[in-house]
Amino acid sequence: MPFYRAPDGQRHLTDEPPHEGWVLMTETEVAEADAPRVFPPEAISMRQARLALLGAGLLATVDQAIVAMPGVEGEAARIEWEYAQEVRRDSPLIAALGPVLGLTAEQIDGLFVAGAAL
Repeated sequence: MPFYRAPDGQRHLTDEPPHEGWVLMTETEVAEADAPRVFPPEAISMRQARLALLGAGLLATVDQAIVAMPGVEGEAARIEWEYAQEVRRDSPLIAALGPVLGLTAEQIDGLFVAGAAL
């Protein structure tokens, strides 16, 4: 039995002909709609962050990027990276590292979710 998406976004499972404006949903759309939405934590421990980065093959790249940051902001980033107890998702350090590493906001969220599971 197929799923249809109505113009208001609701899903309908029916064998009857679809109403005007209803769109047949693909298997991928149905699976994505059924998948639970996972929200990243606001913060993870530095241990969790480093292990998540290690698992993603990004730890050495992050270390290099932090060392390469210039000026006072770079010095602050190095202090935070070395001595902070936790990493906050909304921190300036994370905002600065994302583009340098070529990571999207969704990929950064995924690293926080992965770190929280460790």
